[in-house]
Amino acid sequence: MKKVKWGEKKYYSSLDENSFMHTKIKKEIPIPNDYKYIPRNIFVRCAQFLFYYLIAVPVCRIYPRIACSVKVKGKENIKKIRGGAILVGNHSHVLDCMFASTFVALPKRNYFIANKEAVEVVGGRFFTKALGALPLPDEIKGLANLSNAVDTLLKKGNCVTVYPEAAIWPYSTFLRPFPSACFHYAVQSDVPVVPFAVTYRYAKRRPMKKKPKVNITILEPIYADKTLSVANRKKDLAERTTQAIKNVVESDDNVSFVEYVQKETE
Repeated sequence: MKKVKWGEKKYYSSLDENSFMHTKIKKEIPIPNDYKYIPRNIFVRCAQFLFYYLIAVPVCRIYPRIACSVKVKGKENIKKIRGGAILVGNHSHVLDCMFASTFVALPKRNYFIANKEAVEVVGGRFFTKALGALPLPDEIKGLANLSNAVDTLLKKGNCVTVYPEAAIWPYSTFLRPFPSACFHYAVQSDVPVVPFAVTYRYAKRRPMKKKPKVNITILEPIYADKTLSVANRKKDLAERTTQAIKNVVESDDNVSFVEYVQKETE
């Protein structure tokens, strides 16, 4: 991500735009319908486990603390969850997945739904997968395989993070729409949604010369209303989760570092 400045304007055509972040791809990797999201080889699983807890977790906690002065509020809300959970957050920082894994989910193991670019970056085939990336398949038919893998992980008491906004809009201080389809996993596996909001605050010294610091607010778990149909459960979860995160993200306390401006249509 290129260096940004206070007050910089970023122009977008629609809320679905995905042009603010660019990933350098090493090699295109196919994500077939039978992609192995959960390795069967015991040695691979052990290597990923050790990498996650002995290397990734310490680095992903220390680096954001230093770079972003991360402060966390509401940790007690994730501690209420005894089994698995779907974590849902706004997508406004390049380190979002680090935040979810080490500041929200920990000590639970966290996985995250990602675009296939996540495993195409340098080292992505092992390291990004070991961090918990679950890449979207190339074809719609592969979604059932992904869904089964997510269900297995949740049943084992893990967390799976979903970013309904899909694309990162750096330092955005407003929430984009949350499609109800993103809440399929919570309804399918009958687990709660734990919303979390990433917001920003001024640096104490020379606030206009530095990037804002990061606050993470973990909100109360949200459970599906089982009196509703499956489709309406997803819709209801989407609406309640959106409102919960929106109340924090769009509050007056959130520092606006970048201004997003919609392009005028001709």
